[in-house]
Amino acid sequence: MPRTGLACLAALAVATAVPLPVFADATVQVSGQAPLVCSAGVSAAPTVGAGASVSLGALVEFCNDPNGFDVWIDYPASLAHQRLTVDGRTIQLSDKGSVLVSHFSRPSQASLSLAISGPLAPGPVPLTIRMVPA
Repeated sequence: MPRTGLACLAALAVATAVPLPVFADATVQVSGQAPLVCSAGVSAAPTVGAGASVSLGALVEFCNDPNGFDVWIDYPASLAHQRLTVDGRTIQLSDKGSVLVSHFSRPSQASLSLAISGPLAPGPVPLTIRMVPA
């Protein structure tokens, strides 16, 4: 073996024999920030059910607010005294035009069945879904 080859092998042996320092009491901290993301919407087109019930599909909610969130549905005066059903829970609509449909005290996601019943006028039923920090 040429002298340069032996010198390289010797240098490699010395380099690998040096122990690395050990940090037994070292700590690693990782931090970051996630943007606040909240969304709510209906996942399917409305379908007319038995009687005067209209299935509005699934109300899909997601929010990563650490303090939680409320989901409200705003409706026109023409829907006052109708019944909104959210995941089997019936809510009687009043003339206020808004109703709280779900509340979470922490980040969460849900998919809730949504229907409305009562005598409905022909045409579209304008509902607005809004999320509010808890």
